[in-house]
Amino acid sequence: MHVAGGVLSYPHPAFLGEAWWVPLLMGSSLLAMVIGHANQKRSFAIQPGGSTVLAILSSTAFMGFYALTAILWRHPMLLTAILVGAFLLRPDARTAPALALALPMLIIGPAVELVLTRLHAFTYHATGLVFGVPCWLGGLYLHAALAARAIELRWPITDR
Repeated sequence: MHVAGGVLSYPHPAFLGEAWWVPLLMGSSLLAMVIGHANQKRSFAIQPGGSTVLAILSSTAFMGFYALTAILWRHPMLLTAILVGAFLLRPDARTAPALALALPMLIIGPAVELVLTRLHAFTYHATGLVFGVPCWLGGLYLHAALAARAIELRWPITDR
């Protein structure tokens, strides 16, 4: 979506303007967030048994916000306000365990993308760049973390 929307480009695209490694990176990012939530269960005494509906809604919300970034990227402050505002309004974001997973992703996700842009793996064409990544990117990672948390609660990778 971001390539099609003009948000970014890859120097060596493989398919539909995307680099061959993009699905691997996105999948490993999701896995890292799911594992992060699984590891924090002990700290917060979280019991398994999440809702299928919440997992689907949270994942759909993330995909919707991802699509929105491909549309509104030319309006970075508005997009940042929408992403962060929507996160703050979500009931599933108002718990200590959710914040403990989401807030680090606010930093880690954009930091990884910053490194990748410095390595010239891709280039952002978006406006409102902070250290080379869009200012709204952290807000998108907040929603990704909530989706990963909802998925892991519903389909736990460990019950310990």
